[in-house]
Amino acid sequence: MQKTVAQLMSVDFVTVTARMSQEEAFALLAESDATELCVVDDHFCFEGIVNDFDLLKSHLNRQLTGQYVGSLISRAVTVLSADVAIEQAIPMFRDGSCSRAYVCRDARLLGRLSRSNVLSHLSGRDRVVETPPAVRSV
Repeated sequence: MQKTVAQLMSVDFVTVTARMSQEEAFALLAESDATELCVVDDHFCFEGIVNDFDLLKSHLNRQLTGQYVGSLISRAVTVLSADVAIEQAIPMFRDGSCSRAYVCRDARLLGRLSRSNVLSHLSGRDRVVETPPAVRSV
């Protein structure tokens, strides 16, 4: 039986809502060692990401105060259904244009499939995710 992207995805990510202030998001990102924040709605439906560069730029331009995460959301991300076979997803990583894809079921964010997950799978060292995501959310 083929493994799915949901079985190989990483569940270590940080979530925020679009209503969080950029100041809070900046502090959370710095504290978490993450390079991005996953933006979800009240039902955990995936809306996009806010990356470290955009928050850093807002901070350096003194534009964090009074602004919300929603103004920085990038929706230009790759989203995969949780049930997609890993062998179908691997070609997306071949040309280098995709470094990670976000895994959803019924629009709800479950995890993230990265190049390192694909590399582990191809080397035979993949870890299958069998427990619910251990997501840090705010």
